[in-house]
Amino acid sequence: MTFNPDFRKKCPSTKELKERFDYKDGFLICKETNKSIGILRADGYYQVCFENCQYLLHRLIWVWHGNNLDKNLVIDHKDNNPSNNKIENLRQITQSENTKNCQRYKSCKYVYYDRSNNVWKARGPRIEGKRKFLGNFKSEEEAISAVEKFVN
Repeated sequence: MTFNPDFRKKCPSTKELKERFDYKDGFLICKETNKSIGILRADGYYQVCFENCQYLLHRLIWVWHGNNLDKNLVIDHKDNNPSNNKIENLRQITQSENTKNCQRYKSCKYVYYDRSNNVWKARGPRIEGKRKFLGNFKSEEEAISAVEKFVN
């Protein structure tokens, strides 16, 4: 089984997904077993195995509803809750807009606390597969500010 870190390169079609799954309240239900699919990860996202590849559930739900994935955009959770995969909570936006939508460092993947060094660290979003380290900061607010400056 392989993990597909860039979901946008290979994605099942709406037809393929609808043949195998039904949608109900933010979940895909396997027609064969009548059970919801996906495993809840520690970061709050649901991960799904489909055709021997791993995908994030919210992206499959986006496609199941007949939407296309633009390789320059990301699927965002409007309420910043990665476990809420209801279609009305999902939207396709730029990475910059997604970063601005983050309300706290936990929902924003670009700021985190390093306990071993007692500092806040900031990194930029992936650009062409690479992520830029933005530095160490004394406070969460300084780290968030660095991310905001980087994406704007």
